[in-house]
Amino acid sequence: VQDFTRAVELDPADVRGWLARSIARRQAGECEAALADADELVKLDDAFAPGHVQRAAAKYQLHRYAEAAADYRAALARMGDDPDPGTLNSLASQVTTQASVA
Repeated sequence: VQDFTRAVELDPADVRGWLARSIARRQAGECEAALADADELVKLDDAFAPGHVQRAAAKYQLHRYAEAAADYRAALARMGDDPDPGTLNSLASQVTTQASVA
């Protein structure tokens, strides 16, 4: 996380640093911090689908299932001609199902 924090400090406009730090924080169990980074990432570049995927993953780990499903759908909408939107579509469906049960 420390290296990615330095990357964000060096170039706060580079979405890759925010994405990498958000992933690292989420994997370390720092889901609120991961979500904050993902929010900043989406604010910097709303068209960047991986930002929405990362924000969805953080929200999912925080049990915010309906919001996670919305972010997965937002990622799908931004993927354009990506060869395999099926994976994200499946995730959005699973999270939506989980949201209705929770």
